[in-house]
Amino acid sequence: MNVWWIIGVAVLGFLDALYIYVKKKRNEKLVCVIGSDCNTVIRSRYAVLFGVDNTVIGMIYYVTVILVLVLAPYLTLSSVVVWWGLRLVAGFAALMSVYLLYIQLVVLKEWCDYCLLAALVNIVLAVLLFVL
Repeated sequence: MNVWWIIGVAVLGFLDALYIYVKKKRNEKLVCVIGSDCNTVIRSRYAVLFGVDNTVIGMIYYVTVILVLVLAPYLTLSSVVVWWGLRLVAGFAALMSVYLLYIQLVVLKEWCDYCLLAALVNIVLAVLLFVL
C-alpha cells in the first residue's frame, strides 16, 4: 500500500479537527447535516481530555502521523520501532474514537457529523497502518 493514501486520510482528519477548533474558538455554531446538535457534542465535558481540547489532540496526532510517514525513510530509529509505535498510537486513537461514539450515542444522545468523520478517519488510519 502506498503511504500517500494514509497521509491523505491523515490530512482529512487534520482539516476536520482544524475546522471544529476554529469554529469553537470563534464561538460559531456548527451546522450538522444529520439534524443533530453538533454544538452539544463539541462543547460537552467529553470534548476535553486531561485539560486539552480533543481537536488539539487530534491535530497533533494527525500531524505526527504525517511527519512520521514522510520522514520514516530518514529516521535513525529502527523502522520496526517506528511502525509499531505509530500503530500503537493509531490503535489508541481508534479506541478513543469508539469510546467517544459511545458517549455521543448513549450519554449525550446527540451526533456530530464532524466528530463522526474524525472517528471514521481514526479507525481507517488504524486499519491502514496495521495492514501496511
